Amino acid sequence: MLIALLVLNLPASTSLYDFASTLFLRSAVVAPAGLLILAASCALRPLIVRESYKIQWLILILLSGCITTLCEVVVVFVSQQARSPWQLFTSAIVGISASCALAQILRWRAQSRGPALVQARIAALSAHIRPHFFFNALNAVLGVIRSNPKQAEVMIEDLSELFRSLVTGKTLVSLRQEVQLAQKYLAIEQMRLGERLQIQWEQTEDLDDCVVPQLLLQPLVENAVRHGVEPSVDAYPIRVLIQKQSRQLVIKVENHLPGVSAAQGHRMALDNIRERLMLLFDLEASVQVNQTDGFYKVEVRLPLQRWSSV
Repeated sequence: MLIALLVLNLPASTSLYDFASTLFLRSAVVAPAGLLILAASCALRPLIVRESYKIQWLILILLSGCITTLCEVVVVFVSQQARSPWQLFTSAIVGISASCALAQILRWRAQSRGPALVQARIAALSAHIRPHFFFNALNAVLGVIRSNPKQAEVMIEDLSELFRSLVTGKTLVSLRQEVQLAQKYLAIEQMRLGERLQIQWEQTEDLDDCVVPQLLLQPLVENAVRHGVEPSVDAYPIRVLIQKQSRQLVIKVENHLPGVSAAQGHRMALDNIRERLMLLFDLEASVQVNQTDGFYKVEVRLPLQRWSSV
């Protein structure tokens, strides 16, 4: 960027003093402009990342041009050296070009190195949560195998269907498949807990083909059962809400929280989900936890994507 500005703004005289003076002034523009562009890009990233690819480039171009021009004007004011409109224009163009080039280089670098590492980490996280799910599901069967063998047999058959859907090792599944997995798990727990387990399920229509990570919803309802229903003396319903908000898929799970210690049990699954969402969707996805009035609420937001667009 500095070299480009020097070439476009060489002084009329070729003396060493003029060249050094120009180098100093150009450096006074380039260094602050570069730092300000990076700082502004990082600060605005949570907002920019939700926009389309073209809008992101447009924002970067406008941001780079305005900041570079502003730095140029400040340097002109401080140095008291007149600058022609052409020189201001070339400074803005160079700033825009340098920012776009750096952004594209970083994008290529992330695309070339990212997929293998991301997939390896996602596989490791999924492998970590699957045995946890299997262990808890089997414990649910063991809880009734002596008191009600026939019911335990039905539960084992349901478990086999659940395991069969998970052995594929898929990273992404449709929302319909994830909902079915969670509901099958809740059906197994219903046999064990009986009327103590009450579910209030609300889902917006036309969301079945949305793309979600496998084992996203099931760990949330499992936590609600383990840390909300089981320790409670009274029956409190688990509320599940799945809806569309703008260009986001929103999943909310709410359960009664008997004590503060129960909240600690949610962390492993939530940390696992949060990291997988970050690897898959970056800042476009989020996990928010809120504990108020004796209820534990988890809200997951991720980009609304259809299988047809994947």
